[in-house]
Formats: sequence, structure tokens, C-alpha cells
Amino acid sequence: AGLQFHPEADPGILDFWLERGAARDAPHVDIERLRVETGERAGRARELAIRLFDRVWERIAPETPGA
Repeated sequence: AGLQFHPEADPGILDFWLERGAARDAPHVDIERLRVETGERAGRARELAIRLFDRVWERIAPETPGA
């Protein structure tokens, strides 16, 4: 089992995905509401995504001595 999510998604990325048919197989999704929520949450989501990416990077590529 796995989980896929995109914490980097913002209104521009969402529009890019939607223009390419990202919701075509999800007729139950309220696209306009998704756009509104993405816009409302984008700022905080970006902050959290950066923190997540920083933590992942620290674990997979810790600083090496002398670098």
C-alpha cells in the first residue's frame, strides 16, 4: 500500500493539472470548490511543504564534513 500526495500543489499547478484532464475520471469532484480551497490554503500549504521537503532532504542527504 502507499500514499501519494502533492504538498507543492498551488493554484497554478492545479490549473495545469486540470487543463490536462486530471479530473476527467472524477465527475463527483467540484472543480470550482477545489480551486477555491486550493487558493485559500496555498500559503500555509507552501510553508508546510517546504518544511516537509527540508526534513526529507536532511534525512537523505545530511551534510558531509568539509562540504
